[in-house]
Amino acid sequence: MKPFYIFPLFLFSLSSAFAFGPRKPISNPTPVPYTEQSSILIDKTTLFVTHATNAWEGASRIKAPLDQIIQTSRNKNLKIAYLMDSVKWENEWFTNFKKPTHVIYSEAGEHFTKIRTNKIIFTGGYFRACFSNSIFFSLESYLNNTKNTESFELYIPMNAIYANS
Repeated sequence: MKPFYIFPLFLFSLSSAFAFGPRKPISNPTPVPYTEQSSILIDKTTLFVTHATNAWEGASRIKAPLDQIIQTSRNKNLKIAYLMDSVKWENEWFTNFKKPTHVIYSEAGEHFTKIRTNKIIFTGGYFRACFSNSIFFSLESYLNNTKNTESFELYIPMNAIYANS
């Protein structure tokens, strides 16, 4: 795939992130320790949860299905990675589960983990921005970190992402 096909999609996604809605104010902040991204190896099926915070208007409408998917993933002993935007406070997370395997700083869905598994579940995030970016960066990482020629399987529970409608 030629880079110029991917780059405009990324730019569009970033510009859409700022058009989605106002951020809510932070109250009673609790610091969250982030994991250094370059040290994270994703080598088995992992659930990525993008921006499941109260910071964005409309995001909390996916809370119930997202909590169910997280619980199912925990029951299957899957790794769980929360991609959190510039809000660095645990009390902004609307998910019931507050102790993921990794907490990754990600302002617009970008991440720089080393992906070596060909199966990832993507949830959370605004469809036209951070959610799409988290898929883009995961696929790019998989291509850069493996010689595997197998398919890259994306699982997207549609009730656990949000859009304008």
